[in-house]
Amino acid sequence: MSRKHESIASQNLFYAFVDFGADLSALPMCFIVPSTIVATVIASTHQAWLAAPGKSGQQRTDTDFRRFLPDYDRVDPGLGYSKGWLEPYREKWSLIEEQGDMA
Repeated sequence: MSRKHESIASQNLFYAFVDFGADLSALPMCFIVPSTIVATVIASTHQAWLAAPGKSGQQRTDTDFRRFLPDYDRVDPGLGYSKGWLEPYREKWSLIEEQGDMA
């Protein structure tokens, strides 16, 4: 993702993240995540990543690149985006259906 995704947030916009699994026998899993959540997560986790020292202790350089991950514990375990934080969005197609009903 990129810097622009930090500001793309609409109640009618959703992202579908697909996890194809570790091997060909695994069934794919889809996570339907509202854009407001994605924007918040990538902005806060990127700021935490920037604030932490790099591998050699150097200040990290800001870029347009952003990562959307299922586990941010390596970035900062205190952010609240540990392993499993995406589970409420697994196959949550009903979020899109609910928006369609409101239109």
